[in-house]
Amino acid sequence: MAHLKELVGRDPEYRRLYENYEQTKQHSNVPCPLVTKEDIDTNRFQRLSFPNRYFLNSGLKHFGERLEGFTLPYIAFLSGNVSVRKAQLKKSGYFDETFVGYGAEDWELGYRLYKNGAQFVLDSSTVAYHQEHGMSKRKVKEQWGNHYRFVKKHPNIDVLILSLEWKELPFMHMHRTLVEYKALEKRFPDEYKEFKHAFRVMLFRIIEYLNSGQPVTKLYDLPGGSEERIKIIQQFETLRSRGFDYLASSFEQIYYL
Repeated sequence: MAHLKELVGRDPEYRRLYENYEQTKQHSNVPCPLVTKEDIDTNRFQRLSFPNRYFLNSGLKHFGERLEGFTLPYIAFLSGNVSVRKAQLKKSGYFDETFVGYGAEDWELGYRLYKNGAQFVLDSSTVAYHQEHGMSKRKVKEQWGNHYRFVKKHPNIDVLILSLEWKELPFMHMHRTLVEYKALEKRFPDEYKEFKHAFRVMLFRIIEYLNSGQPVTKLYDLPGGSEERIKIIQQFETLRSRGFDYLASSFEQIYYL
């Protein structure tokens, strides 16, 4: 609401509407219109618009409309505006109705489509208008609960990596971390076992702890002199010299919480 109050100052009519809302909100449950269809048609709504950090704002620039080379294309499956052939849905399955409340049900279906070979395309001609809204504590709890259901159902590294969103790391950082993790597995299949295991466990526990309301800290707590801890640190310390900078950075940010 503080952000909205700042934005309405750009337009006298929006400011008048907002001031009227402020005066009446205590005595009325009637919704107060903010943006009309005419505002959209004339682009006036842009005065209340602002950029956000979401991946799709930069996805075209980095990967093009077909998201070529992007390791997390299923996050583009956002059910506010998406189309998919019925044959693909029959192959992959429909929405998982055990997801109740806010969040993750579209990504989960998108992930199954991705694993079944669906090609993701961002079509700039299909425009959607989304009004930003606050998040109640109830919806935040629902969001983490559904994300937990998602990672339990698909405990794979290309789903677990989304846990880094909690650290507000950009999706490009997650993508590069995943690229490096897969390269590590390919180049060193018999090495870094303790490191890789610890990284996956910590990514899972981030969502597990958020879902249960636990503090997200000590995600892989081992005694200081334990053999496993020593191996993890030794393996971690070789990553940057071998070119795994993003993976090292991501690991560092969650291991030392």
